[in-house]
Amino acid sequence: MEEGIGDGVFSDCTSLKQVNIPRMQIISDSMFSGCSNLSNIKLPDCVFYICSSAFSNCSKLKEIVIPNNVEIIWNEAFKSCSSLTEVIMPKGISSIESNAFENCNENLTFKLYKNSYAETYANENNIKIDFISPMGDVDENGVVDANDAVIILKYVAHNIELTDEQFLLGNINGDEYVDAEDAVLILKYVAHNIELEDVIPYEYEKLDWPLPTVYARHQFITSYFGPRKRPTAGASTNHGAIDIGVAYQPVYAAEAGTVVMAQYVSGYGNFIMLWHNEMGQLYTCYGHLNSFKVSTGQKVSRGQQIAVSGNTGISTGPHLHFEVRAGGSSSRNRVEPLKYVKVY
Repeated sequence: MEEGIGDGVFSDCTSLKQVNIPRMQIISDSMFSGCSNLSNIKLPDCVFYICSSAFSNCSKLKEIVIPNNVEIIWNEAFKSCSSLTEVIMPKGISSIESNAFENCNENLTFKLYKNSYAETYANENNIKIDFISPMGDVDENGVVDANDAVIILKYVAHNIELTDEQFLLGNINGDEYVDAEDAVLILKYVAHNIELEDVIPYEYEKLDWPLPTVYARHQFITSYFGPRKRPTAGASTNHGAIDIGVAYQPVYAAEAGTVVMAQYVSGYGNFIMLWHNEMGQLYTCYGHLNSFKVSTGQKVSRGQQIAVSGNTGISTGPHLHFEVRAGGSSSRNRVEPLKYVKVY
């Protein structure tokens, strides 16, 4: 899987009309900026960052589906897309920069789920809203949840045929009945969306501290995991990591694994992602680095130096941004790092 292609690689390609992007995790800065005839684009499901000015000034782009794994849309990503009238937003998105959709069509509409971050953003920026009622949302609260599964199971248990229009949304598999297959699909969906920290099989405090152990103390943690006030323009208000206030210190692999990514990423600055193969779908991420000591695809051992901490990207000062992702590499799989490392 490709992490991304260089910044601005297709910018100002005025003859480009449609694009079907391959398996890529990052839509880089200004990647399609100024492609004035681009009207049709399909993003792969594995994308999780849409970087600054990625589609700015794509004046014929009318609609776009933001993939489910995307959690951050950066500055001016769709600025001046004057024909853009419909954006389908994923449920899990947690950060959209205030000017990401600046100067778009006055009829721009977000299709989204209730109680999502995108709903808050749309209201704050006077963007029209069209709520999505997903298949299986029997109680019509905007999400497929445990309550829907219970209702479906009750109907299945009583072998009731689908004759009441009120329960049409429970007919997931498209036949004439709310049946066992529908219930299984609902339960799979609900289970998939349970907070990962409730079901992760990994042992707590199993990872090494990613810095010299002298810094494994709460007094060096400058920002904890979870909601916070925005520390600087462009920074997230839902912090999926811990920040450790150190300047230009060696950064170590928290566990043996493979380097999935070692490159500059908007916001994160110089960024490394490790996949800890022996621990299933467990990943660690290291941001705002000064320099790299490893490269993409390289195998690393536990405690091996992989970088030097720094102050790159969106940062208020030198520190290490440290993430743990459980269940997948997407940023929506971020979990509390302090459940995996010991701090004194």
